[in-house]
Amino acid sequence: SATISGNAIKWNIGNIAANGDTVTLRYQVKATQAGIHLNTAEISKANEKDKDSTPGNGKGGEDDIDQQCFTVPFGLCSGQKIEVSVLATLTNVQWFKNGGTTAVATGNTVLFSEVGTYTFTATNQTCPANGCCPVIIEAGTNCCPTKICVPYTVRKVKK
Repeated sequence: SATISGNAIKWNIGNIAANGDTVTLRYQVKATQAGIHLNTAEISKANEKDKDSTPGNGKGGEDDIDQQCFTVPFGLCSGQKIEVSVLATLTNVQWFKNGGTTAVATGNTVLFSEVGTYTFTATNQTCPANGCCPVIIEAGTNCCPTKICVPYTVRKVKK
């Protein structure tokens, strides 16, 4: 069974045998904003002692917690730029476009004005084997300037 409170789902799984049994939990989310989103799952309680981690402490790097990111693309219109930033603690940040090997920008905060898929590297950051989530920028679909787009109706009247 599961209960939802805010943005957290609490599952009551019951007993799992210590012989390597697994439990698979499935759910769906709907992201309502562009950007990179992070889903975190952690074992919060265990009946037995865990020798190499503490369930429920929110500490990354332990075997009772996992994270997975996903990207919702940004829409970019002509003349616009999208500001992208990573943690200020990262050093020597380099940005790459569409899988290229030549940096297209450097720094923790950058502005992108072209569509593409952007990834970064940093001296003191390593991504998991499946990679860090990229920033995806696509052509915008609603690019009418607000000062020009005025809804109106034309009606022909016979006199």
